[in-house]
Amino acid sequence: MGLFSKKKEESQVPRPLPPFMDNNSNSMPIQNELSLNNSPSMPQSNLPTLPSLDENQNDNYDMNENNTDMTNYNNNMMDNLSNSLENANQKMDEMNSRMDNLNQNQSQSNNSEFSVFVRLDKYNDVIKTVNNMEHKINELKHTISRLNEVRNNEQKLIDSWNNLIQEAEKRIRDVNSKLPSVRK
Repeated sequence: MGLFSKKKEESQVPRPLPPFMDNNSNSMPIQNELSLNNSPSMPQSNLPTLPSLDENQNDNYDMNENNTDMTNYNNNMMDNLSNSLENANQKMDEMNSRMDNLNQNQSQSNNSEFSVFVRLDKYNDVIKTVNNMEHKINELKHTISRLNEVRNNEQKLIDSWNNLIQEAEKRIRDVNSKLPSVRK
């Protein structure tokens, strides 16, 4: 019953035997069905092939996918930035209240030699928060410039489509003007 006694040997569990199969003719269809070359249960169908996508369609799809990704990224960035701003505001309010208390204490005492001690961890936290906010603002500026670029590209594409439509309308008007009118 000691801690270092030998463990009892465990007996192995016997393995189950495979199912019995005769070498009769009944087992042959099963073997045929299991072979990779034959697939009797899957009838072949004459389905038309799908058309391949245009490069332009792929680009438009990727652009739409990137827009949703960018929108989600921007929403996350804005949430993170607002949280950082709230934290920074709380810390700044805390520091302002301490400075006000310090100023009140200083005005009450006439002693000109007054020492001020600031906790370094609080100061370092404020510096880190401000640096983090600057970094987030720079990321947001970059994201906004990228969004403007995407929007400009989309506007160029829409303008080119409008020009094509106007040109088609102009040609139709020219053809209609050259054709004689039909009398009823």
